[in-house]
Amino acid sequence: MRPEQRDAAHLLDMLQYAHTAQRLVHGVTFEQFCDDERTRLAIERAIEVIGEASRGVSREFKHAHPEVIWHAIEAQRHILAHEYGAIIPGKIYSVATVHVPDLIQRLTPLVPSLPPRLCFMISGGGRTALNILDHIERGDLDAHVALVISSDPDAAGVQRCRDRGLQVVVMPGTIAAEVLERTLKEHHIDWVVLAGYLKLVRIPASYEGRVINIHPALLPKFGGKGMHGHHVHEAVIAAGEAQSGCTVHFCDGKYDTGPIILQMTCPVLPNDTPGTLAARVFEVEKQAYPAALKQLLAKPARRPGE
Repeated sequence: MRPEQRDAAHLLDMLQYAHTAQRLVHGVTFEQFCDDERTRLAIERAIEVIGEASRGVSREFKHAHPEVIWHAIEAQRHILAHEYGAIIPGKIYSVATVHVPDLIQRLTPLVPSLPPRLCFMISGGGRTALNILDHIERGDLDAHVALVISSDPDAAGVQRCRDRGLQVVVMPGTIAAEVLERTLKEHHIDWVVLAGYLKLVRIPASYEGRVINIHPALLPKFGGKGMHGHHVHEAVIAAGEAQSGCTVHFCDGKYDTGPIILQMTCPVLPNDTPGTLAARVFEVEKQAYPAALKQLLAKPARRPGE
């Protein structure tokens, strides 16, 4: 990803907040805005994020797109002033109704030039997601991670992903298809990448064929509900298999039954434990998932919902 694309992607990640602010103030009078604390706080947070995003871009991007940065800095200046009690809510209202829509309009033309936008879905430590992120940051995979969804607020991967600069939202339980679709579209997601996600995914119709998973065995063997983590490797060893490996596959709304994209193998050794086999399989997974993504993303893709 070129530096300008990376900076544009960085700014684009705050668009869902900006869109939220724009929707909230649509048809809302200033008096209603002042009376509705929930709406006002949501808009203030949206504007704050714009300012945060503007500080992370390069000097070159700022010189190339001064109008974008001006609006972002202006928005941040107003929100900071508001926090210190220097201005009235009317200034926040004007930012939401003037600066935010203008910022959206100026950033939107940059969207088509950006690489495919990924959403990781995790339930645990996040190491699969961060391995893919490593490949992206090294330039081996042309993609942008726009969102991480965690099914567990206490999963170690939540903070690990945030520490790497990724935006993480926690959505416990089985996510309804319409809720997942709305979340993905708000973040302009192209591909959903399951990375140790243990919940069954209700795939929205607009994202069919755009949700993929990696399984730590050679499907169709050793798949299905409950077959994850050490359970898989225990079953492989108990069956006396000579080899194991991993499978990258499309998701079809059931556990581990979608069409296979890619498989890689590794040996099962006579003295293997579930732990030693799991470690060997994960080394194969670290190669297989980025390779499968690279293969998929090389094909022309439409943005779901367009």
